[in-house]
Amino acid sequence: MVSHTTRRITEEHWKQVLNTETGYEVLDCSDDFKGYSGGRLCVQTLVYPRRKTRQNILPSKRYIDIIREGALEWNLSAAWQDSLRLQPSYTPELDPRQVAGALVSTGSMLTLLGPIGLAVAANSLAKPLVESDSTQDEQEPQAQVLDSFQDVTWKLHDEVWSKLFGDGGTNEI
Repeated sequence: MVSHTTRRITEEHWKQVLNTETGYEVLDCSDDFKGYSGGRLCVQTLVYPRRKTRQNILPSKRYIDIIREGALEWNLSAAWQDSLRLQPSYTPELDPRQVAGALVSTGSMLTLLGPIGLAVAANSLAKPLVESDSTQDEQEPQAQVLDSFQDVTWKLHDEVWSKLFGDGGTNEI
């Protein structure tokens, strides 16, 4: 079951979204939506690529509570709100081994990749986000660097840090 709200944004705002929300893929949903007049709406959203997601992971209680609150605020269907109420969640517990792993891995990532992040940030600040005509296939160089940074981060996590300090994603179904 999927529920939704739609919001009209300008072309410039959409470009800004694409340049700031990196790592996502554009999903065209236009065939699924009609306006109140019955006419077709041009609807796009961002989804996280399946190749980068971890399967069978529960949402945190904090996250699902935010989603539930939004569903109530936006008056989404009762069926959707019921399904959200039934969604299991987890409350993270502090494990000293995982805390140590987070500190060590953060320090190593800052040492290894911090200079790249600073260069990207400086470049981003030097020009407005909406001046670009970039699309999903032609992202700003900063977005490509951030995607690569994310890939390296997860590779290090999976191959090194999780073996030493535990996964941290112990919220599996």
